[in-house]
Amino acid sequence: MDGVFLYQPERHSLANVSERDVRGLVGLEEFVAQATCILAFVLNHKQRSAFKNSGREESYGYLAVGAMSEHVYLAATSLGINTRYIASIRRA
Repeated sequence: MDGVFLYQPERHSLANVSERDVRGLVGLEEFVAQATCILAFVLNHKQRSAFKNSGREESYGYLAVGAMSEHVYLAATSLGINTRYIASIRRA
């Protein structure tokens, strides 16, 4: 499956939003273009009703991404798959 996919939580599925190979456009390091898979965690904290207008939206986002990243690392390790965190991404 090549391309760009968006996770649909209500159906627990992936929607293909582009057939384009964007790996070389994502990271600043050259090795990112050779990655088998790139996961980008994005949170729209304005939609999180529990924290809306509480002043904690950004902190919650960091916490949520940290937890999701940890789950990916644990799953990858149990499957024998290498994984690497990258913080240097190109912004559109």
